[in-house]
Parts: sequence; structure tokens; C-alpha cells
Amino acid sequence: MAIGDFIKKKLTNAISNAVAGGGKKEEKPAAQQAVAQQVLGPEQFPNILKNALNTLNAGDGEGAKNLFTQALSINPESALALAGRGASAIIGLTSYRRFDAEDCERAGNEAITYWKNALSKPDFNDEATSLMGNSVIVFVRWAHKNSTKRYADKKREVGATTNKESGRGLISAAKNLVAEDLPFVEQRDAEEKALKKFVDDVLELNCMMSCIPLLEALRNELSDAVSYEARVKAGAALFSSKHQYSRLFAPARAIIEGRSDWHGKCKITQTSEQIKYSGSITVSDTAKKYKIKKIPIAFYTKGKKSFCFEIKKKQQVIAGSERAAQIAEQCKSFSVWNVSAKKKKLLIVCSRLLRDDELAGQIEGIAGMIDAAVSEGSQICEMIMTSGGKLGFFAGLFAK
Repeated sequence: MAIGDFIKKKLTNAISNAVAGGGKKEEKPAAQQAVAQQVLGPEQFPNILKNALNTLNAGDGEGAKNLFTQALSINPESALALAGRGASAIIGLTSYRRFDAEDCERAGNEAITYWKNALSKPDFNDEATSLMGNSVIVFVRWAHKNSTKRYADKKREVGATTNKESGRGLISAAKNLVAEDLPFVEQRDAEEKALKKFVDDVLELNCMMSCIPLLEALRNELSDAVSYEARVKAGAALFSSKHQYSRLFAPARAIIEGRSDWHGKCKITQTSEQIKYSGSITVSDTAKKYKIKKIPIAFYTKGKKSFCFEIKKKQQVIAGSERAAQIAEQCKSFSVWNVSAKKKKLLIVCSRLLRDDELAGQIEGIAGMIDAAVSEGSQICEMIMTSGGKLGFFAGLFAK
């Protein structure tokens, strides 16, 4: 049995027992706490890490936290120890009788901090990913069940009181619950927001760790415990993880988000059916009297097996026969724009389409291609301005 499956099974059983159990928090034996004060050597690391994993498997988050802390005092660079230390922070909450927003935010931030550190280590592997992913699944299930049960109990209490005092039925009373009148409704809202933030943070991390079982759980078996937005993000991440050219998504997004000269804002679209990073750039002469407006630039998936990059802009300008021919001749050496003259009209075209393996081979040069489109476009504007041509409001009447 893989360690991830083992952890998930053990943790699930432990959480079921924790939800049914009483007490705010179970105290750990003093002897266990005292172990951390011992002087530990490198040779003890494997056994301590093994004990920490076994303790976490048993659902003892606090005990596991102490042991993972000991392991990290010996080897602070261990990805598995860091992953386990983060997991123990959220699993530790399951020994609480009640779940609240402050605990969720505190433990969630602690887990995310350790996990980000783990992701940066060279020994980060599937075992660490599985440990992190399964602890999230168990924690989210427990938190949602605990919060929902307490909320339902409170509604029943209020309904029974209302029924006794005014004669209204339980269903009628429950329908009239409003946050401003009942503090526990506000408390439930805060708990849901805290859990949503934690899941969003986990999904952001998943861009690096690609834990498919976690994504499938968030989208399917935990759909009642997470928001619609989280299910959409999980579906998009699954699509990305399984796409043939997923390795190109991160550098493509970095190129789009790395520019500051977009006409408006760049757009990032990620769904279970498409990935698209796009924007448009306007180039002009230095005086900004003439310009080529909104040159569209985009990376996008085409189905599950294709990824493309495209620049596509076509514009027609009235320049006069002599000027049009002269400008077209000057632009022959341009690498991105194609400029041609037809009688009095100047046709400027920027059309590039790279896809799949061709794109993979040229991804490092894409930023330079966009820079060339801007630079050459500016030169075209200056030539038109200098020659007395019109490229502005009236030129829009001829644009295609």
C-alpha cells in the first residue's frame, strides 16, 4: 500500500473518532513533550521521521508536530519532514471538539508556510505530495462536517425555542434565521470564509506540486465542502496537469504577466476545458499622434493536446502611392511585420502562429518576438507620420 493511501486510511479513521469524541483538546503525555529537549544526532533522523509519520497516521497531530519538529532540528532541508510538519498543523485541529475560523486561519497559514518551504527542496517527491494532499482531504472533510453539525444543532435549538414561545413551526423558524440576529450564523460564515481561503491557498500551491488525487477530491468527493470557485480551480488544475504541453503553461503565463505595456489588463482564463493567457498592445510614434491600436497577443490551448501562441493584426492605411511604396520598401527587413503597398494604400500585417512542438522549441524567444512587434510597429508609425500619411481615427475606417 502506498504511503499516501495508508495515511489517508489511517487519518480518515482517526478523524471519525475525533469528531465523535469529547473535550476541547487532548493533552499529550509529558514524557512525549520532554523528548524534544534531548540532544539529537543525524543518525536518529530516520527513526524520528518514521515515528512522526506513524503518529500522524494515527491521527495524533500534536504528537506528530513535536516529532516532525525534532526531525527538522536535525535536517531542516528535508522536504518530507517539512511536508509532515505542515500536515500536522491542520490534523492537530481534529483533536478539538469544535472547529472555528481563528483556528483554521492559524493552522492553515502554518501548514502553507511549511509546504511552500518543502516545495523548494530538491528531495520533494510524490511521497511528500501525497502526505500534503491527503491531510488536506481529511482536514477539509472534518472541518466541514464539524461546522455543519454544530450549525444544524444551533438551528434546532433556536427553532425549538421559537416554537415554544410563539407557536411557529421549526421549519418556519429556521427560514427566518438572519446573521444580524444570531451570532452563530456569523460564526458559521467566518468559518466558511476561513476554510475557503485555506483551500484557495492549497490550490495555488498545487500549481507546483500537481497532486491529482487532491484535485479530484476537491472537485468530486468534497464538492459539498468547498466553494464553486474552488471546484472550478480544481478542474482547471486537473486539465493543466493532464495536458500534453502543461510544461509550457508556466513560462507562457510568466511572459504575459511580465509585461507592463498592455492596452488595459492582460487576461488569465483557466477552466476545465481551456487555458488562455492574453492581452493586447498599442504601439505609437513618440509624439503619440499616430498608433496601431490593440495588437492581440495570446497563448491558448486548443483541445487537450495542443497549445498555441498567436499574434494577429491587420490594418490598412491611406498613404499615397509614392509614400506607400517608399514605406513598404523600408520595412522589408522587419522580422515580425509584413508591410506592402497597393496603389495609395499601405497594408501592415503582423501574423505569427506557433503551436505544439514548434512553440516548445521557440518559447524562450517569444518575449523577444513581442518586443520586436512593438519596436517595428513604432517604426512604422514614425514612417507614416514623417511621410504625412494618416494612421489614427480615420484609418480605423479601413482596418480589417
